[in-house]
Amino acid sequence: LVQVDGELIIDSGSFQVKVPQQYYDAYGNYKDKEVTFGVRPEDITDSLPVNSRGQWEKLVAKVRLVEPLGAEIILELESGQHRFTARVDPQSKSRSKEEVEVSFDMRKMHLFDAETGKVISRN
Repeated sequence: LVQVDGELIIDSGSFQVKVPQQYYDAYGNYKDKEVTFGVRPEDITDSLPVNSRGQWEKLVAKVRLVEPLGAEIILELESGQHRFTARVDPQSKSRSKEEVEVSFDMRKMHLFDAETGKVISRN
């Protein structure tokens, strides 16, 4: 977790995403420390809905696997050495081995202390 021009940034080495300002008080003590970034699969999308609510951060990822499940599609994604899973709309056009732009709803993000593995409370 780093601070750049007054903003808290999660810098994974292969991508960077901004921490929402409302979490600065909770996460500010972890500036310049190693943390683990987490977002649940349902809070990652490959297509933002019109009038979407949230604080979205985008990055490009490679699709490793597409698993259609009827009401949803599970995407196994990779960005640099990081792998993550997205649960997306069944109309998704994402295809295996292609690069796609995905968005994280940063209001739903979590940070974990890298040493202890414990969640860092936002309260």
